[in-house]
Order: sequence, then structure tokens, then C-alpha cells
Amino acid sequence: MGIRDIEKKIKLKEAMAKKAAELKAKELESKARIQDFTADKIREIAEKHGFILAINNEISGEIDALRAKYGIPESRVLRKIIKKEDLFDEKGKLDLEKLGWFLFQEILAQKDETGGIFTVPELYLFLKPFDLSDKIEVKDIQKAMQRMAKSNAIAGYETLKSGVDVVYFFDEKFTIDHKIVLGIAKEKGVVLLEDLLALKWSQQRAEKVLESLVRACIARFDESFIKGKRWFFPGVK
Repeated sequence: MGIRDIEKKIKLKEAMAKKAAELKAKELESKARIQDFTADKIREIAEKHGFILAINNEISGEIDALRAKYGIPESRVLRKIIKKEDLFDEKGKLDLEKLGWFLFQEILAQKDETGGIFTVPELYLFLKPFDLSDKIEVKDIQKAMQRMAKSNAIAGYETLKSGVDVVYFFDEKFTIDHKIVLGIAKEKGVVLLEDLLALKWSQQRAEKVLESLVRACIARFDESFIKGKRWFFPGVK
């Protein structure tokens, strides 16, 4: 293994460790926000994203009205908070439906930070602060998210040509440009600005796509004096 490969592995481990630490710090804040959604916030989510959090007694009588007003199916109504202890039955068997909703509610609580678009490995990393990553496998997340997409509970699930599985919790979707960048990341493990300029993209176009991937927490920006600007993708494997 060459020095460059070793450097890439070290950077990848550092990025994954940083991500896990960030998520751990937000766990309690996330739970508090879920429990304390206001009536106005619930109505806003119903209008903007087509989901209803029917967990606020203040608007329990308005749920049917909200569903009718925005054409929201029952499959997109979350009627109770799923705790991590609820994910397994008495025999320790994982409930994939509950796993899907558990991920959804936690992603929703952090939508401003995550953007609601994840690769499946990123969702696996997302579970680390909840001490679930040693009990749940990547394939479990794949199955849970595919079920959520099939029942129209989330906006979509897509396997890109690069082989990367992407989950869309809300209506935002990746453009062709995003998919091209993820394809490069899948192949190389890291993306340089030069990689995109070589495609005859303008610098503005390249930076816009990379910045949106950073906002979605899928890419990690790194800049050094020697290596220059690089974007790592810990969840793209």
C-alpha cells in the first residue's frame, strides 16, 4: 500500500470519526425537538413536505383536515415516536418498518442540518450515536428504506449507476450533476475540483454541486497547503 493510499484511509477514518462525534452531540437535542414540535411546525411540515406528525395533542382533531387539505396518505402519518428500544421484539428480531420510521423521525428532527438526502452507508453512520450500528447491518437499512419508498412514506430510493444507494426522505432529489460526482467518489474515494473541471464544467457549476453535497452531509471538505482542496465521501463505498 502506497503513501497516498495510506493518507486516503487516514483521512477517511478521521472524517467518519468526526461525523460520529457530531451526531452524538446532537442526539439529545434531536430527541427534544421531536417531542416538542409545535402545532405550527407540524402544519408547516404537512404543507411543505407532505408528512404529518400526529404526536401533538393540541392538533389531534386537525389531522384528518390536514390530510385532506394536502392530499397526504396514511402511509405518511407518523402517529407516535419510535424509540430505539421499540426496534426489536422480545426475541431480539428487528422490525424493519419501525426501523424505517425511527430513521425518518430522527432525520426530520435534523432536516436543517442533513437536508434529508443520504447514502445508505451514511444512514448506517447516522445510527452510531444511538448504539445501534452493532445490532443493525447495512442490508437492514436497505430493506427498511426500500419498504418506506414502496409505501410512499418517503420521497424515494435510488441505486445510481455507480452502485451507490441513495435515500430521499423529502422531495429534494439529486440532479445528474450530483450523480456524476458520486460516481467519481465511488471510484476514487475523493473528489478534486480538477476532476470536475476536466469534464468541461465551469468552476461555479462544480463548486455549487460540491457545496450542496457538503450541506447534505454526504461530502466532507478538506483543504491543505500541499494537497489543495479535496472532498471526501465517507458514506460512499
